Amino acid sequence: TLCEVHEMSEVENLAERMAGISPQEFPEIEDLREAHRVRNSIAHVPGFKLYKIEAERILGKYEKVLKALEVI
Repeated sequence: TLCEVHEMSEVENLAERMAGISPQEFPEIEDLREAHRVRNSIAHVPGFKLYKIEAERILGKYEKVLKALEVI
């Protein structure tokens, strides 16, 4: 659908943007990349299983990134 195509283009754009960021520019970039990979798996891999402990770890990475960006 059009929504899926739009979502994929956003994902690709975010991945491209993250690829251009170094750890020197943003020390939490690896946390964001890992969290984004898991997000992509949830969104695009049929039957992907995310266990509670892993979900909590990934949420912690998102929290760390958002704090570094002073969003929270």
